[in-house]
Amino acid sequence: MTNEDLPGDTVEDLPGDTFAADLPTNAVEHLPDAADGLPGNAVEPSKGLPTDSVPENIARAALRSAITRREAADERRQHLEMAVQLARQLRGASERALLAFQDVDVTMVEHRAEEFKRLACGASLSGLNLPDGLATRRAMRDVALEQVAAAKVTHEKLVADLGQAEDALRLARLNVVIAASDVLMEEGAKQAAALNTLWNEMWYRFDRLSALSDCRLYYAEASFPITPPSEIVGLLQTIAALDKRQFADGRSDAAANAGEAWCQCFKLLLTDAEAEVTFERKSS
Repeated sequence: MTNEDLPGDTVEDLPGDTFAADLPTNAVEHLPDAADGLPGNAVEPSKGLPTDSVPENIARAALRSAITRREAADERRQHLEMAVQLARQLRGASERALLAFQDVDVTMVEHRAEEFKRLACGASLSGLNLPDGLATRRAMRDVALEQVAAAKVTHEKLVADLGQAEDALRLARLNVVIAASDVLMEEGAKQAAALNTLWNEMWYRFDRLSALSDCRLYYAEASFPITPPSEIVGLLQTIAALDKRQFADGRSDAAANAGEAWCQCFKLLLTDAEAEVTFERKSS
């Protein structure tokens, strides 16, 4: 049921003399129960695993689940908001219907007073029963009182349920924030791993270029130094300033292996113009 399904004159246009009998005696019983057919509450926020121990896609699966739970919690809240509105209208209608019988007690007292006067004057009474009309109104008043009490209990219960649903929705929203943060952390870990690979690759290439710059090629008892372009020399100097690595003999194995590979390639190029340098990667 939506707000549009509720008649606009449910509360405002009820006539002042509406009898309790005009309201269905089981109207309150037909209000939606707070727990029937509603999604469950949000779960507690995830504890969170270390980023490097979360398998791939686990964080996104948790985020999808958190979003689903948030949507279910929001649907529950909306359902209860409509139920509270309907219960409030029914409670107001029941209370206004009861006002139509507020004169019953006074009328009964006046009726008994008139009977006692007639007795005092010597008149005889056939009985102490109330007139049919007054007895009927008293019975209708009692029904109206029961309807007001039931409507009040139902309204207050739904209001309490709505408060709990709003708390659950706030928790579900927090779960989504936490899960979304976990996804970002997972993506950040991937970027860090890629950066670490690039960092290691940079040192391999730095060692190879350094070996080439330090290389002296010998042929026919003459040496031929390798002189890289100035921009390469500047690049190597910049990276060397960042090099905090420590080696037993002052030089990495990668640089030594690269030096041998450059020299071997030089020998091959003397007879084969298509020869290419081949590096053997070893841990430094």
